Amino acid sequence: MFKRVIRWLKKPLVTSIVHLGLIIAAVTYNYYMQVFCVPSLWATILLIGIAVFLVTKPWHPCTKFRVWQGIVDAFIALTSLYCILFLAEVNFWGLIMAFTGLGLLVYVPHYFLLYTLWPYFKRNVQSVQAKSFKITILILGLFCLAVITDYTYESFRIKMALADKSKPYPTTWMAEKITGMHFKYHTQLDYYDGWRPPIHEPLLVLGYQLNGFRDPMDLSLKERLSLYRQHFAGEPFKLECSCALDGSWAYHGDGLWN
Repeated sequence: MFKRVIRWLKKPLVTSIVHLGLIIAAVTYNYYMQVFCVPSLWATILLIGIAVFLVTKPWHPCTKFRVWQGIVDAFIALTSLYCILFLAEVNFWGLIMAFTGLGLLVYVPHYFLLYTLWPYFKRNVQSVQAKSFKITILILGLFCLAVITDYTYESFRIKMALADKSKPYPTTWMAEKITGMHFKYHTQLDYYDGWRPPIHEPLLVLGYQLNGFRDPMDLSLKERLSLYRQHFAGEPFKLECSCALDGSWAYHGDGLWN
């Protein structure tokens, strides 16, 4: 009976429907209840590409494009792993809430990670695909190290600028993200972030969390916002969208904007 169910689930149409259903369910729940806030533009494009690939993958064995499949699989694996790590202890809460059905949505990235890695564990892929997968993992790992280093460096520059007004305040890409933390960019689940900043920037989250959750700015949200408006005048500081529909009043109606 079990083997029959597994064979049925392996049918391309069934697999595609399952993947599409899981993606729609997870995105819909996230829209109403904050887990991941609105992804940045590049992250949105990546997630859409991954979703399309996961839904259509059962229909194309990629016999002619195994190098590309290895590359895409690496992005899917690391994105799924990132989601799992970001969820932190929610990974365990999912077990407690599983009886409601909603708790099972916690394990959507776990499923896609296992679905992607299983053929590699079983050595059921051609060597060229396996090589492209490993090389892409290595390159992305080195890129993550570069992001962590950049966060550390810009944090140091911000600290120096705050301590010594004669030093210029950095206005780089990462410095803007660090300055906008907690009111524009969220870095953890909302009960840790303490508010509902609307944008999820994965590179900022990587830099922040893998630097031991160190924030170089010991400032109130009001002071932080004032500093942001001073040094990043061309950037929007309050967005029209909130992190999630539930509690959006807390974002739009907060006295911080007055």
